[in-house]
Amino acid sequence: AIAYERTTVVWQEEFQRKVRIIVRGLTGYSTLRNKIRGFRRFQFFSHKLMRWAVGPMLFLALFSNAMLMKTSVFYTLTLMGQLFIYLAAVNGWRMRRTRKPHPLFYLPFYFTMVNLAAVVAMAKFFSGKRQRVWDKAESARFAPVGSSGSNVVTSMKPLVVKENRSRQPDEPEPAELTEKVAKN
Repeated sequence: AIAYERTTVVWQEEFQRKVRIIVRGLTGYSTLRNKIRGFRRFQFFSHKLMRWAVGPMLFLALFSNAMLMKTSVFYTLTLMGQLFIYLAAVNGWRMRRTRKPHPLFYLPFYFTMVNLAAVVAMAKFFSGKRQRVWDKAESARFAPVGSSGSNVVTSMKPLVVKENRSRQPDEPEPAELTEKVAKN
């Protein structure tokens, strides 16, 4: 089967989606950490955990730059650069309502939003909160007419396995099953 999933349209839904994904990922890792070994553990650590840790590290970097800016021009410049990125993110957040934001503002906004979601997710995870039920985001539920997301299942080819057993008379043919699934 080939399936398509619509992305969220509203940034708040994207934020909640990121929080859910990270909380579930941390929960899965904490549950299975003793079973993940070798290269697979390295992959999970480097691909997931380090990426999710960027958000808390950004707060640490901002705090460190603010404390150290009086000791060196380097820290003053890095603090100014970091503040510039956050101001661009705020501007991207503000512009999203009026018009399509310029990438100069949208990229810092998205980067900041995703890393803030990681901080919120880690706070939820370490406080013991888990999300067991998930509802699809409202803006991703219905696809506009003619979009690629309007048909969830676009094609399905039945797996034909040669069997020695005889088919029961009331059992539908594989083609009939495919047709029923495609209609739903």
